[in-house]
Amino acid sequence: MLVELSQAKGSVGAGSRRTWLYAVGQLAVWIELLIFRRWLGGEFLLFRSIGLIPVGPKAMPVKALDWFAFLHVHPILGFTFLNGFDMVNFVLAGVVFLVLYAVLKRTDQVFMILAVAFMLVAIVVYIKSNPALPMLRLSGRYAAATTDAQRAALVSAGEALLASKNVGSTGQNVAFVFFHVAGLILSLVMLRSAIFSKRTAWLGILFNGFGLGFPIAMALAPGSVIIPGTAWIIAVIFWVFWYIGIARTLRRLGRSAPEAVKKARVS
Repeated sequence: MLVELSQAKGSVGAGSRRTWLYAVGQLAVWIELLIFRRWLGGEFLLFRSIGLIPVGPKAMPVKALDWFAFLHVHPILGFTFLNGFDMVNFVLAGVVFLVLYAVLKRTDQVFMILAVAFMLVAIVVYIKSNPALPMLRLSGRYAAATTDAQRAALVSAGEALLASKNVGSTGQNVAFVFFHVAGLILSLVMLRSAIFSKRTAWLGILFNGFGLGFPIAMALAPGSVIIPGTAWIIAVIFWVFWYIGIARTLRRLGRSAPEAVKKARVS
């Protein structure tokens, strides 16, 4: 009797933890989809150019000195233009992967560990290769500089930073490769599981396959914009529906967890 009661309590606790886990996963998915999408700066400029956003700049600064002036007046918008919020996107993706690890580890734990490991590497590499925070610091130091020599040194540092940590740089390309390889591994595990639909799994394969085309195209054809841009636009379409499929599955699992808890209590 005591053993059965202990097992029932354990089932209730596990069910409650799973419900909380699924809720966290859903929240991370929707925040990533609706708020912290990748390349929000590009979205802003697109909407500005077609008139949906009536105010603000119509082009990004180019030179470090222009960036310093822009960041001094519009720090949040400048942070956005420098893809600073993409770091949040990567971290949220990491949260989603950790939740999916808990969901899919029984299907293939080794490959799920590999997927999570690749995603963690992608997060670290991307944050280290993103110029937003360093440029904000340099902008603040430039505003506080008192001599021409200090300003010249900071401008030089800013130019070097923009050259080494911009879209298409080696660090960011490496981060994107790890990110999408992790996504492909995860999607293949989804395809083998009975938890996610085949459609959701294939959407993940298509998203990460086309997404992988972006850093490959940037590395092989660094002067081209059309090829990597086209790959990414196609990838984003699949990403939206993949994430919706993930959110719907987590919602279904979250609803079924309380039923399991009730059955454990009754038994």
